[in-house]
Amino acid sequence: MTPELTLAVLRSLAKDDSLRPLQALLDLVHMLARTHESMDNYDWEVVATAGALLWRTEMRSIEAQAEFEMLMQRLRK
Repeated sequence: MTPELTLAVLRSLAKDDSLRPLQALLDLVHMLARTHESMDNYDWEVVATAGALLWRTEMRSIEAQAEFEMLMQRLRK
């Protein structure tokens, strides 16, 4: 598989609104734990870095949603 084809697959998957970021993150964590011994350190760190960025993005999204809900509750009072 070429880098170009891989990017095309990622872009295509990103359009699928049925995918859930937290589930994808948990799946990635399990995959990294399962394959740690069979991957070289560089490859493992590349995938772990992508997972860390997904984690950061998702946590910011959750925090932003919580703040929005808190503001909406205050507005309703």
